[in-house]
Amino acid sequence: EDENSTNFTFVNRQRLAGKTPTPLHDNDEIKLGRVLLRFKTS
Repeated sequence: EDENSTNFTFVNRQRLAGKTPTPLHDNDEIKLGRVLLRFKTS
């Protein structure tokens, strides 16, 4: 969920809609501004 950030939030290169929860899955790529994260489950 993006909280109206300046640079937006992306999951797997898809821009998230504001205030809409988005489920994450193993190996999803999350981009916050210039920071790139990889979501991993164990």
